Amino acid sequence: MNDGTKQDPINRRNFNRISCSGDVTVNFPGNEKITGTLRDISTNSAFFSINFEFDVKEEMVGTATIKIDDEKFFSSGYVIRIDASGFAFRLHSGAAAYKHAAGNLISQEASHINRIFFGQQIHKIIEESSTGGKADKINCWEYKKCGNEKICAAACSEEHNGKFGGKSGGRFCTFIDGTISPDGIPWSSKTEKLAICSKCSFYKLLMDEVFQR
Repeated sequence: MNDGTKQDPINRRNFNRISCSGDVTVNFPGNEKITGTLRDISTNSAFFSINFEFDVKEEMVGTATIKIDDEKFFSSGYVIRIDASGFAFRLHSGAAAYKHAAGNLISQEASHINRIFFGQQIHKIIEESSTGGKADKINCWEYKKCGNEKICAAACSEEHNGKFGGKSGGRFCTFIDGTISPDGIPWSSKTEKLAICSKCSFYKLLMDEVFQR
């Protein structure tokens, strides 16, 4: 039911599993090999559309070679689900392939803000897959050593807690209203804030980390 509220496409986008295409080869013990097409992927599993060349069973162990664009990714794993068109394969090390596929998805977004938000979501998914969500990331006040962590909106923002892996809004400060400038006063306007923050070394560090530049 639509209550007339405008929906935010960012909140409706789920990046835990993304559709993508690529070539895949799975080698099983006994020199058995299956080739097919990658249909979707997460950090720890992928679904392959294949022609069944031999009897595949759940929990069969193998090694997958996934080719997306011109990049190849390798992961051991095992079959977790089978249907008429192919099977799902648990990836022991699927983060690199997922990240590449997700990067392709982000690059299709026309909006720079959307690319940042989507990048943040994907970065968080990859981070949690490797650390269990317990990564200790540096926050803006720790990096800048501004001394404003008790009064700045970034340090007091529970709404943005955890974004980009930060405490409160400590890694989302560029996009939070009411943050304090290095001179110790609030920014006069959002336009001024974004113009200055986009040149900040912490912002550049964060963007490099998110987009792995």
